[in-house]
Amino acid sequence: MAVEKIRFEALPEDKINEKMSRWVTLGHHMSVAKYAMKRGALAPSHQHPNEQVTFILEGRFRYTIDGKEVTIGPGELVFIPPNAIHQGEAIEDVVCVDFSSPPRTDMQAGTDPLRKLAAKS
Repeated sequence: MAVEKIRFEALPEDKINEKMSRWVTLGHHMSVAKYAMKRGALAPSHQHPNEQVTFILEGRFRYTIDGKEVTIGPGELVFIPPNAIHQGEAIEDVVCVDFSSPPRTDMQAGTDPLRKLAAKS
């Protein structure tokens, strides 16, 4: 894979709903997604075979991961193991970056849990 410089703002915005947008890019072994969420934005309960790391740039986000609640804020991150059942809520306006390995190709295909929830509304 060639070295590639990417600006999130140059990627297409995936507006999930009025409270959440994301920008996604895929590498060979991981994907990276930037999220902008307004307070109250919800990530529904779901699981996937990908390991996920969420790093908070701004705001605070509360996760429930396999029944354990954890709140993370600016400069903090959480590892979510593969197949862990997790859900979350932005308790303040949030900007965060998710790293997933292997890549979350379901986001590109529009079949991920957030996109499915948005389609139902």
